[in-house]
Amino acid sequence: MRERGWILLLGVVILVPLRPSAAARVELHVDLDQRVNAVYHLACLAGTFGCTTAAFERFWKERLGWTGADQAAVDRWRRTMTAVTNAAPARPPAPLLPNTARFHPTQVARTAVVVAAIETASIDELRRRSGGVLDAEAAAAVKSAVDHVERRIRSWFRTTGRRLVERRVRQIKDAARRRRFADATARTATFLETELPNPNVYLHVIAGPEP
Repeated sequence: MRERGWILLLGVVILVPLRPSAAARVELHVDLDQRVNAVYHLACLAGTFGCTTAAFERFWKERLGWTGADQAAVDRWRRTMTAVTNAAPARPPAPLLPNTARFHPTQVARTAVVVAAIETASIDELRRRSGGVLDAEAAAAVKSAVDHVERRIRSWFRTTGRRLVERRVRQIKDAARRRRFADATARTATFLETELPNPNVYLHVIAGPEP
């Protein structure tokens, strides 16, 4: 009975609510940005990550009218991603394959390019924000490809894409507020005894071509 009592006591201790610290508070930002959508279109068409590729291909062929310049932009992006993947360091040996960044260097390199392309349109900033993954030539290729796609979707995005999902953006913000997203995140950080590197959390919404 004593042992059982100790077990119950430990359970009570573990379940004591944790008070989030002020530093752990986060702010959720939900946006519907044209450049983010352009990067997503480009990465999807190039096969950089999993997506509903068929839907995006139909949109480009039937709605925008696929051109040689479109294909060239996708090819530039794809060549850059291939070079980035090939230049990534080898995976360190391990008896298991943990789901942490250093055991997936090729994915980390590709993600760095995507994030840099989303956050800036400057070649110098692309190089800096990619953490050295992109050199000047590769950064110029990424900028050129994204700029092209952004120009091509501009009219559709402003007149149709944005209008179709603006309501969803409001719904996400309302749901996060009702479910106390910031409090839950702060409590998680407190429980893990860690500090968030940035109090701002960004959620980028993609306007799908077939909503």
